[in-house]
Amino acid sequence: MPQRISIRGCSGSGKSTLGGELSRLLNLPYHELDAIMHGPDWKPTPEEEMKALVAEIAAGDRWIIDGNYRFVQPIITKRVDLVVALDLPRYLIMSRLVWRTLSRIATREELWNGNTEQWRNLFNTDPEENIILWGWTQHPQHRKQIDALVRESAHGGPPVVRLTSRDQVRHFVQSLETGVRP
Repeated sequence: MPQRISIRGCSGSGKSTLGGELSRLLNLPYHELDAIMHGPDWKPTPEEEMKALVAEIAAGDRWIIDGNYRFVQPIITKRVDLVVALDLPRYLIMSRLVWRTLSRIATREELWNGNTEQWRNLFNTDPEENIILWGWTQHPQHRKQIDALVRESAHGGPPVVRLTSRDQVRHFVQSLETGVRP
């Protein structure tokens, strides 16, 4: 069984849900890069500080890390046993992202370090501020990144499991539950 897993995918693809599920199933510590990046009041963690924090986690023998920050991916990739790439259809990701965002706003769900999503961000036309626009604009980029991960895997890079549907995600989890290597 893999002991160091990186979960990649667009916002709304299910990285956190899968990460939490795999953490419970495999008894591995789970780390969200967003929780490291977003300090109180959404203040970003300086890049060098974040690299150091991620390097400390990645130095461990057992972990699950979810997230896509490019500047820390080389640190993670050096140590990873398996990359799980969530490459779900845009319509599915967008529907999840809209419902998740509205729910978080309505319930004032705390995300990381006291941060909550705000109504005003839904009306912002800057994808850096509007998570729904971010998901829409970043989906094609994530697909290209996943294509690159798959190519790298074929040439000696870390193994990649590319999941393109909810059924594939479910079957992947079931394969780990039954001890079948994905």
